[in-house]
Amino acid sequence: MSAPSCKRLLFAPRRPGWDVLWKTGEELRVAANVQASKTMQTLPAMRERLQVTVRPSTMNGVRVYVVTPDVIPPGHRDKLLIHVHGGCYVLSPGEAGTSEAIMMAGLGHFKVISVDYRMPPEAYFPGALDDAMTVYQMVLKTSNART
Repeated sequence: MSAPSCKRLLFAPRRPGWDVLWKTGEELRVAANVQASKTMQTLPAMRERLQVTVRPSTMNGVRVYVVTPDVIPPGHRDKLLIHVHGGCYVLSPGEAGTSEAIMMAGLGHFKVISVDYRMPPEAYFPGALDDAMTVYQMVLKTSNART
């Protein structure tokens, strides 16, 4: 990034509400849903451009999104990535949390399971971690773990 670009970024006006602190899980969920609705508008074009399909599912009661590229090379057909989206365990609920998984599947040509972990007020720590571990344990029943 060039110096002028960095300067524009650093000195850009702050987004509205940057300093709002939530008092309850319900308030947090409202803010997360507003953010998610904006993200959802970008996903159809991203899926089309990266040639992937996204389908909701559950694994042992945990909501997930299975992201599958249109083309999976032979060397990747026995591999599966588990994606735990960014959002600090409180943002990007539902399909809004799949943008990273879409890029992983589309650019890497891997099948990806994106964990739609529970968030406040539905569940508090360690609910999101429990959901990720549940998905991991289910995947281990049908796939070999590799590092």
